[in-house]
Amino acid sequence: MKGLDVYKIANALIRMGSVHPEMRGDLRPVLAFLKTARVMSPQLGPIAKALQIRPDVAEQVASMLEDGVSSREADKILTQIDKLIRGYGAEALVPDGEMNPIAYYLNNGDTYKTTVLYNVHTRKFEMTSWGDFLEYWESDN
Repeated sequence: MKGLDVYKIANALIRMGSVHPEMRGDLRPVLAFLKTARVMSPQLGPIAKALQIRPDVAEQVASMLEDGVSSREADKILTQIDKLIRGYGAEALVPDGEMNPIAYYLNNGDTYKTTVLYNVHTRKFEMTSWGDFLEYWESDN
């Protein structure tokens, strides 16, 4: 899930001579905007907003989120993401009375703040709060 970096593409086309010289001046304001905005795929916007991170960091995070991985691998992925976003660590969510985790998540210091969570049952990463996830799990079990 990689973001489309239009700035890099447009800049490369100019350097390669693929853009007519008369049009280069017209592209400069667009390139300046794209350099700062870093146009990205629609999936990255919610990640950047929810985790309060820059789009380039959201792109790195999104590239790591691979569904279908084992719980152990998910924990490693979350630990890597935690280092990128400077969170409070990756943690296992083990409800009272359960022996095994039902999820792994990035601790952001707030039970109901959106974070990256790995659902052990579905083997998928989700953007949700661990508090909401736990409440839903408890109502279903």
